[in-house]
Amino acid sequence: SQDLEFWGMLATQGPWGFIPTSYWIGDSRVVGKKSGWKKKYQKRRKLCPTVEQWERRLSQSIPDRSRSHFEKVRGRVAAGYMHAKIIGGDFEGAKHILRKYGPTLPATKVKQLLSFGARFGPVGWKFATTIIRFRESLK
Repeated sequence: SQDLEFWGMLATQGPWGFIPTSYWIGDSRVVGKKSGWKKKYQKRRKLCPTVEQWERRLSQSIPDRSRSHFEKVRGRVAAGYMHAKIIGGDFEGAKHILRKYGPTLPATKVKQLLSFGARFGPVGWKFATTIIRFRESLK
């Protein structure tokens, strides 16, 4: 989540440029497995802030004309935080994100699964989050 916050803060500080070339192409999963990323990121995901905390730190710098763009980015950030909260074991925090930011979350299979699970109460939510955690364990 700190990367998302860094890029969000950077985006509010002035004009951006475009670098038309890729400087690194690789599979971060392969690199991550070699470095023991699962254990390290399990701890980090438990420390994931709320979307509201992230937004508070950035919102003063967002001009009104850019608000709709910011809300789109916030949806992407919220989706990442929701996933991090599920992997970190904060299922209620993830459900809060789905309920509050659902319309702005990107339309992904994960969002579909979680929306489906949420409609079926605690049992459906448990089933959906278990699938997400299982999928993550296979990486």
